[in-house]
Amino acid sequence: MSRHEVPLPTPTNPARLLEMPPARLLALRGRALRDAIAASEGRVLAAETVAVAPPLVDGVTNGELAAAFGADLLLVNVYDVLRPRIAGLPGWDEAGTAAPAWAMPTDEPTAAGAGSSPQRAEADAQRDEGGSATPAAGDGRSGVEPRAASAAGPAPSSPLGPLAALARLAGRVVGINLEPSERVPPGRRATPDNALRAVAQGAQWILLTGNPQTGVTVEGIQRAAAAIRRVLPPERLLLAAGRMHGAGAWFGQEPFLDEAAIQGLVAAGVDVVALPAPATVPGVTVEQARRWVGAAHAAGALAMATVGTSQEGADEATVRHIALMSKACGFDLHHLGDAGYHGVALPENILAYGIAIRGRRHTYRRMAMSTARA
Repeated sequence: MSRHEVPLPTPTNPARLLEMPPARLLALRGRALRDAIAASEGRVLAAETVAVAPPLVDGVTNGELAAAFGADLLLVNVYDVLRPRIAGLPGWDEAGTAAPAWAMPTDEPTAAGAGSSPQRAEADAQRDEGGSATPAAGDGRSGVEPRAASAAGPAPSSPLGPLAALARLAGRVVGINLEPSERVPPGRRATPDNALRAVAQGAQWILLTGNPQTGVTVEGIQRAAAAIRRVLPPERLLLAAGRMHGAGAWFGQEPFLDEAAIQGLVAAGVDVVALPAPATVPGVTVEQARRWVGAAHAAGALAMATVGTSQEGADEATVRHIALMSKACGFDLHHLGDAGYHGVALPENILAYGIAIRGRRHTYRRMAMSTARA
């Protein structure tokens, strides 16, 4: 088959996220999203941003910037579902702005997810539990108010949720971190209600993990995953979980993570196990990471290589080396953290990582595809 010929997706040959245009990315949910990642054979890249960090470049969010340099998935860190804000996002930035016209609900499918409330999201999840893997588009309403009315009049009462609005602007799959820790604000904690709120606001995937000094443990992540999975089944939500670094609960003792912990995460309902990429956390070698990936695959989950140690701000040669080591380990997708300086990885490193794992052809296509493409 010519490299220009794309086979039609079938149940045994799912569509590859690698090649999907933005409109299809916005519609991905649950198992369909998982299968599209798996079919891409280790060539999917996620970029993390800090919700409240000022944009690196004026006039666009950090998520849009990451998308422009080749990220397939966006992951919004320190996002508070009770006080939603994304710096630089119209209607969801500082007080005094209103949701723009494009953020109002339409009849077109969007990344808005579940609907107007956690209760509706839960009802949708229960409806989908025994049914199709095709996600419901919802009505695009977030159930939370934009920051304020403009001088032109009152702000609309039901715009797209901020995560759905970001997805529409960037043309990417969007998710957030939630943390099983009492050290973070209530709206960032990994609870079923917060997960439902996140889906209602547009989250297509959720990562359960811990920021530095939050004291998050593997056991806490497992408990949170099981509780969230009870209200959001696999058809509804792609659930990722794991550790990028010690998060204030590991101080060099071995092991950082073992195969039994990985099996426990998958048993709790996790679709994607997040693991440190080789040469990020001290002591993580290619051999160790390969064993972790093997354990995740044997348990039926995907594995994500994470760079959460500020090395997303290293030189491009270091980033390319981490990328190739991670691909050699068999990771299904790759993650770059939010600390290039602060708020997003260095854009050049997103590009370098993307080219290393999938070449210029696929990277430039992802960068160039218009959000108008269906």
